[in-house]
Amino acid sequence: MKGIILYLIAISILISSCNSSPKESSQENIQGIASESNAQNSLDWSGTYEGILPCADCEGIKTVVKLNSDDTYHLSMEYIDRDFTYMDSGTFSWAENGNQIKLKGSQSDETKYFVSENKIIQLDYEGNRITGELADMFILEKVN
Repeated sequence: MKGIILYLIAISILISSCNSSPKESSQENIQGIASESNAQNSLDWSGTYEGILPCADCEGIKTVVKLNSDDTYHLSMEYIDRDFTYMDSGTFSWAENGNQIKLKGSQSDETKYFVSENKIIQLDYEGNRITGELADMFILEKVN
């Protein structure tokens, strides 16, 4: 009889350990605040990014974007084979998903970038990735 009781106790302990209360969602912490990993909270995104963007009527536009940890930026665009450089600075805001930024400067209010590991990718005005044969030319690489 004692053997049966011990066996039933062991089985009930095993069953109760399988029915533990649901664990906290990986996307929420104890306070219910989203803690999903994204570019804003998990990448070392501050720094300087460079690349040559395509140009319809020139060889390209040497573009430098410096993103500062205080959500400010400095943008420089030098048109290759022309004597013209455009500069702008201001603040940027993060999209709700934490993976895109939008520049807010005197002239750059519509410029958006997708933030990735050691690069930023210029997006179209609607916030979508640019596709086609020139898509890779819209990537600015982080420089040390």
